[in-house]
Amino acid sequence: MFENPTSGDLFSEELGNPTLEETRFAIVDVETTGLDSHDRVLEVACLITKGPLEREEFCRLVNPQTPIPQEVVTIHGIKEEAVREAPFFSSIAPELTTLLKGAVLVAHNAPFDISFLTREWKLLGGRMPTMKVVDTLTLARNLIDLDRYSLDYLADALSLPNRPAHRALADVKTTHNLLWYLIERAPERPKRLNDLLRLLDPPDISWERAEEEGAIRPALEPLKEALSAGRPIRIAYLARNGETIVIVTPLKLERTGRRIFLRVRLSGDRAVRSFRLDRITSIFPSGHNDASDS
Repeated sequence: MFENPTSGDLFSEELGNPTLEETRFAIVDVETTGLDSHDRVLEVACLITKGPLEREEFCRLVNPQTPIPQEVVTIHGIKEEAVREAPFFSSIAPELTTLLKGAVLVAHNAPFDISFLTREWKLLGGRMPTMKVVDTLTLARNLIDLDRYSLDYLADALSLPNRPAHRALADVKTTHNLLWYLIERAPERPKRLNDLLRLLDPPDISWERAEEEGAIRPALEPLKEALSAGRPIRIAYLARNGETIVIVTPLKLERTGRRIFLRVRLSGDRAVRSFRLDRITSIFPSGHNDASDS
């Protein structure tokens, strides 16, 4: 539903460019009945801060109006009897709306939380408040080199003072600590909100550096000239459902975590996308006559 809910505007409200110490952050986490689009919110937590200082906590169990699968209960421990008398989302939405308004939403794997909250508001005939979004998962991948980036793993690897417990309030406190750990340890410490939002963009990597790291296979050599000339090419890409051929204009190489991606502009709708470099199997001129593209 959202093309890029991790950097910049999810909606359009203008917050200006305050210092991070003056920025109102709303760190959010939800627990749900499952991972599918039809699943419902079980618990919502929101920690309001002014810069790094905690100001207000909000945590509510929610009656999902649907059964909770046992395999989900084993993850977060929220049983049906715990939410049977809990309010519906419609009852907590006004208070949550007030808390979120004018804040920058922070979440770990923000698209997950945003998608479920958006659906709950949509079921009420409304929409989430206008916000900017910082995804600490994206931020961590861009700033630190680790094997994994789950909240649990990061909390242990970075010795954060709070530990996630797959409950909403514990997780928002861990996310809050993670946010400021990353801010303070960025190569160039962001001072204002826009500085922080820019850190969500994957860092560029040079062709020479990618070669040094062994990421440039012989099949990728034609890409160097295409990048330099800004010339359209066809790439054969190994997606989850098999190999596909796409006409693209390569823009740059970028790094996310330990992986290198090719940033491109698609030839049809001109959308900008990123393809994993290690999944590009071959490259040939855009005028190549290939049956799979007919």
